[in-house]
Amino acid sequence: MASTKIKIPIIDFCNLELKPDTPQCVESIVNTFWSDGNPNFCNEAKSFYKPLMELDAC
Repeated sequence: MASTKIKIPIIDFCNLELKPDTPQCVESIVNTFWSDGNPNFCNEAKSFYKPLMELDAC
């Protein structure tokens, strides 16, 4: 039986900069974790962006 190798992406968490100061940053973060992107997750995360920034401004 042939073995199937799964490639798991290596992410350098020490140098990963997460600065959610723009909605476009969400796309950048999503593309870091999913090479083909993940539109569903990206749209869901963006839907939280505006309310989160409004809370941060208080």
